Amino acid sequence: MRLSALIFALLIIAARSHSASAMIPDSAVTDFDEIRRYEVGFAYRNKPEQHLPVGWTGAFEEESGVACFSDGIVDGKNAWLLHCPWLNGTGITFQQFAFSLPKVNKISLSGFTAMRPQAIGKSDGAIFRIYVNGSKLFEEYSLTIDWKPFELDLTQYAGRDAVIRFETDPGPKDNPGWDFTIWGDRKLTLDGFYPKPKTHPGPPTLDLSKMTPRKRSSVPVSGFKGKTSVELAQGAASLKYVGADGTLEYSWRPPTTLKDPLLGKFKLRARMIGDSPVELDLANGSRASWTGNAELLSSKWSSSPDSITLTHDLTVDDKPVKMTITGRIVDKSLVLDVSCSAPVIKLLDNTGWLPAMRANSVVTPYYSGQVKYLPHENIFVNAFLDWTASSASALDSIRAGYSQLTDGSRNLLKERVIYTAAWHPSEVLPCIPNPTSPFIKTVGDKIVLDIWGGKFRYIADQLQALHSLGIDKCIVLIHNWQRSGYDNALPMHYPAQADMGGDEDMKYLVATAKKLGYLISLHENYADYYPNYDFFDVNDIAQDAKGEKQEAWYNPGTRIQSFAVKPNAIMRFAHEQSPEIYKRYRSNSNYLDVHSAGGPWFHVDLNAKERGAGMFRRVFDAHSELFAFERKTFGGPVFGEGNVHWYWSGLLDGVEAQFGTGWGHKQGPSAPLAVDFDLLRIHPLQINHGMGYYQRWADNLGGDKVPPMQMLDQYRMQEMIFGHNGFIGQSTWELPGLVWLEHHLTTPVSEKHSGAKVVDIRYEIGGKWVDSAAAAKIGTYDRVKAVYSNGLKITANNSTEPMRIGDRTLQQYGWLAEGAGVTAGTFLDGNNIIDYAETKDSIFANARSSKDWSFAWPQEITPVVSSFKQTAPGEFQATYSWDVNDIPDKDYRALVHFDYPGIFDEVRIACQQDHNFSTPASQWKSGVFVDGPYSIKLPADIEDGDYPWYTGLFAPDGRRLLLTGVDDGSCRIRLGTLKVRDSGAVITFEPETGRDNQKIYPKNVNDQAPMIDFGKLRTDASVLLRKESGDWVLRVWPDRQTTVEISSKSIKMPKQVDAIGGAGPIAPESRGDWWRLKVGGATQYRWKDNQ
Repeated sequence: MRLSALIFALLIIAARSHSASAMIPDSAVTDFDEIRRYEVGFAYRNKPEQHLPVGWTGAFEEESGVACFSDGIVDGKNAWLLHCPWLNGTGITFQQFAFSLPKVNKISLSGFTAMRPQAIGKSDGAIFRIYVNGSKLFEEYSLTIDWKPFELDLTQYAGRDAVIRFETDPGPKDNPGWDFTIWGDRKLTLDGFYPKPKTHPGPPTLDLSKMTPRKRSSVPVSGFKGKTSVELAQGAASLKYVGADGTLEYSWRPPTTLKDPLLGKFKLRARMIGDSPVELDLANGSRASWTGNAELLSSKWSSSPDSITLTHDLTVDDKPVKMTITGRIVDKSLVLDVSCSAPVIKLLDNTGWLPAMRANSVVTPYYSGQVKYLPHENIFVNAFLDWTASSASALDSIRAGYSQLTDGSRNLLKERVIYTAAWHPSEVLPCIPNPTSPFIKTVGDKIVLDIWGGKFRYIADQLQALHSLGIDKCIVLIHNWQRSGYDNALPMHYPAQADMGGDEDMKYLVATAKKLGYLISLHENYADYYPNYDFFDVNDIAQDAKGEKQEAWYNPGTRIQSFAVKPNAIMRFAHEQSPEIYKRYRSNSNYLDVHSAGGPWFHVDLNAKERGAGMFRRVFDAHSELFAFERKTFGGPVFGEGNVHWYWSGLLDGVEAQFGTGWGHKQGPSAPLAVDFDLLRIHPLQINHGMGYYQRWADNLGGDKVPPMQMLDQYRMQEMIFGHNGFIGQSTWELPGLVWLEHHLTTPVSEKHSGAKVVDIRYEIGGKWVDSAAAAKIGTYDRVKAVYSNGLKITANNSTEPMRIGDRTLQQYGWLAEGAGVTAGTFLDGNNIIDYAETKDSIFANARSSKDWSFAWPQEITPVVSSFKQTAPGEFQATYSWDVNDIPDKDYRALVHFDYPGIFDEVRIACQQDHNFSTPASQWKSGVFVDGPYSIKLPADIEDGDYPWYTGLFAPDGRRLLLTGVDDGSCRIRLGTLKVRDSGAVITFEPETGRDNQKIYPKNVNDQAPMIDFGKLRTDASVLLRKESGDWVLRVWPDRQTTVEISSKSIKMPKQVDAIGGAGPIAPESRGDWWRLKVGGATQYRWKDNQ
């Protein structure tokens, strides 16, 4: 009886404790991914639960391997990843939320479960569970990337406290390998719940023109004048900011044991002008992973006029250790410099902000940190480690890892932790303390031609053809040219590939590009080290803690694994290669692969004998030295690969600005136009190009696939509003029309925004222009306007509804640049989409007629499997039918691929059945061509599964023809799914049921476009009119018979026009206030300005 009473009492205490921390929902629908007050932990099999700090997020906790973090957008849903423990054992991982639920009519919990795509083929599946107050309400085993829905009725908990627990388990085989379990769109819905929303006033107006990023520190800069102070009294510290926008006061108390937050107990009391004060905790779970048994003996304070220091006296394995934390206020940020007297820390986890309930992520493309908006507290927060003041091996959010070196030692802890809070999101963005690129103006007025194949003389000839179209401001990046081919035998680059023309033709290519006024770069790489390098030496490879070689890129084409060049070998290889490359070819710029694509903690060498061993700072310094060396060697700008390029901005001069950091890889079409970080932090340091390789921008664009015009419009709109240069990728550089459009439309704008400072950013919401703070609170970034210091204004419309700007209308993906001597954009003329760019010396006008812009549309050739039957175990017979409306222009072969289920990278093909046709493709007739039957035998070791079956047409040079049907993004048409069961004993075929996804191609092209009045010029074609050496020169693309009319008020009618390359001079015709020129058959039309 006494025991029962004791248990009951303990339950009551637990319930009271739980009730005290339970959250009261603030809306009828609660998105779990926005809540930051939750418990997370794990339990090994038959062991008690272990809890991580409240609100902990991270990828692979150092002791257990547990992961708990937002995984971005996966297949259209917000995904949250939970990974079960896999270090030192396995078991379950959980994330749980405590609510005080109101009395309502109905409560439901809904969401989805799935495995991350990378898990397919590698994981044996996992178990998803949901508990409420300890009762299991949901359990499901899953091994699929397809989202599976769930919905649970929780109405019985109305008016009660409820702990909702999400749990993942490695499954019946207890194998946690690759168990990337994701929960999607988890929501708690309270029918009939109508809480009164709490409102806050808007913040004081922020003048971006007065915000100059710091050059010596990453600490965010404030947009308001203020005073800071520090005070030490009664065993606690106070660090305070008082400014024109409000007050921020951090209180700081020391820990008493190591169960307390290691850095101390911090609380922020904040009050914005005109609003009520709020309080929130930060660094509440700060902790260290020690190399031995640690004990805190005592802590003591000391102070100076602008800082306060807390010193811990500890023992680690009974040896004395001192740890110091020096705090100061820099503008609005709390800055903590942390150091330790002995190398006894494996990881410092500083944890972040802990709001009352909700923390909304502020989408920040290109930034690898995470800005949050706390709606209850009405404040923006960020927390990060200063990468310029770290001795760590790697940083992960606000965790600093100190890896063990090969001799068992570690480096001394030295970190700078920055907690920042403000009422405008731009005030919590870190500064990038790098020098400004000296080549901003050199780079800024050009587009990039990204070239990955073709013989060198052919490329040179193509460049000359482009130049004849007035395309004279280009950066040419040649990627595949190296002696042994692309990504092979590195770091050996020269001589130039023999089968592409060798050194002599490369010299010709470079000389041609320079003669045309282009910058030209040859692709180099000093990050990946291949075992077939001529002078391969394992001592040039970065080592892990066990002295093993660190792997780098795996080349799926050659099937050769490369290794990580150690930081201390990078410059030696560059000195051996780059000067010789310059001496041979005289290129006037440089391209470096890999180096700017990742954070500085990749390829950190843990070899204790190396200078800078175990510190990513050595990688950062080596890369910085490399960028400077390449600039000096080639006497021009250095370009590189994008993604995590923000750390390197200004140290080099431009990258292909792909998503993957701050916004999802291959998620460009869904990207919001949240431009603040790029325009305020990166753009002042360097001018990037494009939005990434097309195939990295969208998941349905392979390397050979020409994007449809509508996608190119969206891509280009993003380029302009994010302040980038134009970009032409591998699949488009040989299509003169697309180069013509990109060059003539974007270069007048990029020339103006390069080197200019952004002084205002506004988002249109509900018909009103609002600042970034208002947009971030709502999470809407569909319409944006960026204003530059030279008067240039760029407006972009990503919404489905048309947008009116002055007398112009922007359709979806439309944009307009005005001011600083330029008017340019893509917008509507009635129902027609047009392109226009005007400066004082040029007019570009494009009527987008379908007669001119259908050249990249798919060929109307649709393949299907017309017959299928299994003939033996592991064998079947298939016949293909090709519905032919367009006759192929050459004798293509058939590609036939059976892909591994769920594999989307370069090694996705399980087996192939490529073949020639009985009738050469160029001799096909309109109608149905029957191909087969063929007997196909699967590999003997093929595993059971559902294998996507693709076909297509490819030429001898490997290029694929774009066909109609369900295209996978790489010019392959999906025929259906081959289902293999019982090790091939049973094989069935499920035909593809999806719709033809190629019908997008005619969109954004005008069907039978009429004569468009552009204001100073009228035409139904695409024309460029500009001054060259005192003459007016008119070019028309493509060359066809048409008419161009020019306003006499703008440009006086000449007596005659020379038709260069045509039949002879042309006499223009006067038509009132216009004069008409009939064109066709000439490369350009030229007349003197003063005729």
